[in-house]
Amino acid sequence: MNSNYTFYEVPNNLKNDHMTDFINEMTFIPHAFGHQSRDPRAVCNERITGDFELICIVGGESVITIDNNIYTCTAGDVVLIPPFTMHKIQTPEFNPHENYWVHFDIYPFHLHKDFTAAMIDNTDYVIHPGMPWELVSLYQLLKNEIESEKPGRMLFVSTILVQIITAILRLRKGSTLQEKTTPSGNPAEAETVRKCLELIQNNVFTGIGIAALCKELHISESCLFKSFSLILNMSPNHFIQMVRIKKAEQLIKITNHTIKEISEMLGFSSPYYFSNVFKKFFKVSPREYMRSLNSSVHKY
Repeated sequence: MNSNYTFYEVPNNLKNDHMTDFINEMTFIPHAFGHQSRDPRAVCNERITGDFELICIVGGESVITIDNNIYTCTAGDVVLIPPFTMHKIQTPEFNPHENYWVHFDIYPFHLHKDFTAAMIDNTDYVIHPGMPWELVSLYQLLKNEIESEKPGRMLFVSTILVQIITAILRLRKGSTLQEKTTPSGNPAEAETVRKCLELIQNNVFTGIGIAALCKELHISESCLFKSFSLILNMSPNHFIQMVRIKKAEQLIKITNHTIKEISEMLGFSSPYYFSNVFKKFFKVSPREYMRSLNSSVHKY
């Protein structure tokens, strides 16, 4: 009786390649996914969202406006829209698009800049990886898994999202990834920011201010502001506001709470102040944002 037995040993350099290390630093949290199939009504008007959106065009034509730049996209194009970026998605009636899209967040926050730099060049939001079968099959697998409602599907969906991002990076970057994603700032300051981000995100409902952060980490306010400026190019106050507003967006989308209730839940001093802060990030009031969600039939 003949038997075949093949043994594969994983080489050390495969375990430690830079792309694996880079992606393993991040946690990808999928929020929403969809498939638009040749429907000219499948569009969205000008808007801002608080998470990343990745759109893979597999047919037809998409006309996507991002920060006043207009991109005409066809099969094989992938578009990355970073958080809090104004955009609009249209399609011509004579050649409506077919695409897969996914909304997701990335933790920790300070790696957003490195992830975006790895995926796109400067402010060109369109990637041209082509349309290899493995990329399209991953999107189809993602769709099938979401529709299946099987136990553990969110873990499965998160894993497929990582595979999609890895496939895109492989197709467009390969060995040049390392040059594009060197960490920013001083390691000690990066660690200070990482601990702050965790504290802020874990206390989004109870609220945490600058004094409490400094006390918890045993650092001065000047040290805190310097670390945030170097690593995130923003103040800790701005980041705290952004985390609360991102949570407000999620509550508007997935709950039936009123604007007043969400304002109180997130510790804003008044609905009026909450509305002003929300508008600073999304360019519309929370009530207008809620109205746009309720009136949209075809959502991205």
